[in-house]
This record gives sequence, C-alpha cells and structure tokens, in this order.
Amino acid sequence: MRTSQVLLSPPMNKYIARLSARAMINNTVMAFIAFFAGYNFTALFHEGTSQEGGLWSVVSAVMVLESKWSETSHSAVFRIIGSFLGAAISGTYLYFYHFSAIGLAICIGVGVFVCHLLGITKYVKLTSLTIAVVMIISVINNDIEPFMNAALRFAESVIGTIVAVMVAYVSHLIYSDAK
Repeated sequence: MRTSQVLLSPPMNKYIARLSARAMINNTVMAFIAFFAGYNFTALFHEGTSQEGGLWSVVSAVMVLESKWSETSHSAVFRIIGSFLGAAISGTYLYFYHFSAIGLAICIGVGVFVCHLLGITKYVKLTSLTIAVVMIISVINNDIEPFMNAALRFAESVIGTIVAVMVAYVSHLIYSDAK
C-alpha cells in the first residue's frame, strides 16, 4: 500500500483520483488540439516548419495550463507578452544577421534587459525561450524569412495559449457543475 493511501481518508483518495483523472484528460485533449491547430495553421504559411509549429503550440499550452482556471488565464498573459517580445527581438536580429551562438546570447541578454526595463521581470523566461526557438528554427529551416519565422512562432504560442485557456475553462465549467 502506498504511503498516500495510508495517510489519506477514503474520501480524500477519491478526491485526489478525480483530480488526477481530470488533469490527465485535460492535458491529453489539450496536447492533441494544440498540435493539430498549430501544425495546420503553420502549414498554411510554411509547410517546412509545420511540425515545429505543432510542437511549439503544445509547448505553449503545457506552459500555460494550470490546475485552476484563474491561474491558467493569468499564465496566458505572461505567455503571450513574453512570446511577443521574444519573437520581435529574434526576428529583428535575424533580419539583419545570420544565426550565431553569440547572437543568440546577445538576443537573450537584450530580452532580459527589455523585460527589466519595462518592469516585467516575470516574462524573462518566456521571452528567452521564444528567442531561442525562433533562432534555432532559422538554422534548421533556413528557407523561412526571419519575420515570417518570428510571426509564426508567436502565432503558435497564441494558438497553444488559447487552447489551454479553453480547456481550462471547459474543465472549470464541468468540474463546477459536478460538485
């Protein structure tokens, strides 16, 4: 018998099992919808990065989805703003220069500086992550224009974020009704 089963009362075990099932269903549905939407959206504009588009939408959705609806909606704001800043910085850099490791590091440093300058230090990680993804995808698929690459990565982030918010909201409605 597991320790958690010994320490928890039977009603508490049922509650935890229900929350675990809910989280599993939410994440499964979210991953499928986010990948499908991100992949197909990106394929409309650049077939060569459609797989990455699906992946980036799933990553965004996973980063945004929280156990509570209010936390998910709050996390969504961070994701969208951080992704926008990262896409803008990396897209601008790639317009003028080719990828390099030092360029990647400088862009991340600029992203951190901009976040601190704007007083939004909570966005640093998401800004930096988006910069890295945009810049690496430019190496993997060097036939995509820098601003198209940045715009698609931002759009995929928004797609994943919207999917996570929708899944959290529907789950909140269902769970609220089940009480």
